[in-house]
Amino acid sequence: MDEYYANLLEDTRDETTTESPSLLAVVLSRQANAMNVHVSVSARIPRKRESHNDPVKYKLEYFKFLDDKRRFTNLDALLTRMSPVGVVHIACNESGDVKSTDDNGTGSSNTKNRQKRVEVSNLLSKLAGVIDSRRDILPHHFDEESTLANIIKTLPREISNLNSLSHHLSSTMKFILGDESDSRYQKYKNDTKLMSDNLSKQAIGLLLHAESIRSNENDQGCYEICKADLQSHLAMDRTAMDCINLLPPKHKGISSDMGGNQSNNSIYGILNHCKTKMGMRTLEVWIRQPCVDLDTILYRQKAVQYMVEIDSVGRDRLREGLGGLRGVDLDRLCSTIDSYKTSTGIGGTRKVLESLYKMHLFANKQLPTIKDALSLLIESHDGIDGTEGQNAEQEGPIRDGALKEAYSALDRVNADLSMSIQLVETLLDFDLAPREFLVKASFNDELAEIKKELDDVEIELQHLHDEMNEIWSEISGQNSGQVRLERNNKNNDVSCAWCFRLPDMNDSKILQNELGAKVTVHKLLKNGVHFSTKELLELGTKKHDLLIDYESHQRSIVENAMTVAGSYAPVLARASDIISELDVLASLAHVAAFSPHGYCRPKLTDSDDDGVGIKLEEARHPCVELQDDVDFIPNDFNLVYGVSNFLLCTGPNCGGKVGYFYLLAVSSMSILDLE
Repeated sequence: MDEYYANLLEDTRDETTTESPSLLAVVLSRQANAMNVHVSVSARIPRKRESHNDPVKYKLEYFKFLDDKRRFTNLDALLTRMSPVGVVHIACNESGDVKSTDDNGTGSSNTKNRQKRVEVSNLLSKLAGVIDSRRDILPHHFDEESTLANIIKTLPREISNLNSLSHHLSSTMKFILGDESDSRYQKYKNDTKLMSDNLSKQAIGLLLHAESIRSNENDQGCYEICKADLQSHLAMDRTAMDCINLLPPKHKGISSDMGGNQSNNSIYGILNHCKTKMGMRTLEVWIRQPCVDLDTILYRQKAVQYMVEIDSVGRDRLREGLGGLRGVDLDRLCSTIDSYKTSTGIGGTRKVLESLYKMHLFANKQLPTIKDALSLLIESHDGIDGTEGQNAEQEGPIRDGALKEAYSALDRVNADLSMSIQLVETLLDFDLAPREFLVKASFNDELAEIKKELDDVEIELQHLHDEMNEIWSEISGQNSGQVRLERNNKNNDVSCAWCFRLPDMNDSKILQNELGAKVTVHKLLKNGVHFSTKELLELGTKKHDLLIDYESHQRSIVENAMTVAGSYAPVLARASDIISELDVLASLAHVAAFSPHGYCRPKLTDSDDDGVGIKLEEARHPCVELQDDVDFIPNDFNLVYGVSNFLLCTGPNCGGKVGYFYLLAVSSMSILDLE
């Protein structure tokens, strides 16, 4: 059975993320200055529900900021933060459709109007080029040749006209935020800053229009809207991200620029020792969106330091427990279960029952294992705050330990999922799972009758197997038991549910010479001869027909069960958040504990007074120091407000930058000698 679990939970690297990618709409306004433009961005971002009564599935965020016309640095940093991004709709609040201009006009007004439209068109083309160059933000399942930017040269009338826009947004918001009595809609209507911000409203309207959100019934009441801030996380454009080797190169061939391999040529590669898919995604989010909140940073640091310095055994035990989820994607699972609840038809019942089986496996075996490991890890946590090396007054009042909070949250998840175990055990026939997924035959007489015929098929199958072994023993002179019976689940031919196999492929000659037309050889592989008989094929067809009949009778039972099982999707989403954070913290602790050169916990402050700043002693580059044949020399850095200063020297290649600093260094040494 362990082998079947392993096959069921096997990691498939080419799977896509379960959450829909962020969808963005960007609206520009030329009216800023010669170098900058006003930019407003709206984004639809998937949101995990807190409970089955929580209707909100998406967040509608909007930004407004100034950006430079040449590189769009702020927008570039925003794309880095919001990756993956499936499509970006871009437009200007002035028309960029040059062809709509009257070319026959000779007046100065027509010439000026055409120049304005050309300028807008060029601006949109430049922005589209910036966005399309960001192949790193594409979701994994998108084609590399796909276009990321969608240029809308002229805004639709209901969006460009401010009076029409207000009416259009009002009716659409009632639909996606709830009716007029809903608090989400009331918050939107009472947001005076948004009501007076026409550019942001145009960006929101463009996104709603381009994605046809208003016409989709599944979007009704499923949104919340909020203003976002560029300063909520550390902003990094692609240049900064590439310079510090933040993420692995998109293509492995580019790794030669840095050296090493995929595990040590980027910050993500070094820190990624996560055991779960959810943890890997969360680590990438933390790296793309560096936290700037001191309390949150200290909250995470304490947990990592505890697992490094206090309880390394507990850390390893927790990582072993998380390893039981290798290949399991809770985000995909909860999305799948939730989709069956909301869809009009479930399609085939096998996939539905398989998702319920995975939920049962998580709730009954995998979650308790992680919970027990975490319980042992925090047993000695009482009285230890993990603040060694920190100033107590520096931390201030912060939340309880991350490990304790995670344990309490997992305990609630465990309680919420307890009834799901009973639901699945009542519904699913565990004697067949995970080979086959069927509803228990005890639900009604029709299922019981079909199940009896299926059992008879298994008995007849065993009889055919024994008979073939006897025949082969007689014609080959070998011991009985040489013929293996294998399930042929990967074969699209439903009539060939099973096949016989002889381990030695040279036996095919004996088989065909002695039995001739009585057997059909399907394939010759390294593991032997795969063949079948007429009786075996007929038996496979019979079982296939019985399973179709069984599925038609169990469909209504499964549909009723999914209306209940769908309420557990938000619970699985909560479990995914908790486990992913635990996985990342344990991974960081593992990296720090086993670093060949040692990592330390930095002292942090959010003050900007004189005498405070960045002080690094024997700092090293985490990627460079791991390269082969590199003896990295640590350096000290002191960037202190009111004390330190530095020189920034730029220029073309071979422009004398190195020579300048060499002369500067020689001059400094001469001054020291004179002193």
